[in-house]
Amino acid sequence: MIRRIPAPPLSTSGYADRADIRRDTDTMGLYRSQLASIPIVPRFAIVVSAAAFLLGALAGLIIGLIAYPPTAWFAVLELGIPAGLIGAGIGALAGLVVSCIQKVNEH
Repeated sequence: MIRRIPAPPLSTSGYADRADIRRDTDTMGLYRSQLASIPIVPRFAIVVSAAAFLLGALAGLIIGLIAYPPTAWFAVLELGIPAGLIGAGIGALAGLVVSCIQKVNEH
């Protein structure tokens, strides 16, 4: 016999309660506000480092799967970590440039 899963209860307006959805978006807002509270140079370093790590890891995965699939996980780290470190340096330099431009425009 097939069991039916009951639908979520409807509110008085006839729509499902969106509290769960709001809770998820509040978590994302929390991350954004925490990132916005960090000074500009480390913020740029963190964001660019994360993006570079992800791109390097993806490239490592693709190359690792083509070269030798059983060790593809190592290629993810082998390319992702250096890309993340280089990205942190580039992000810090970009943040420094932006910070200097903001200071020049203030005066």
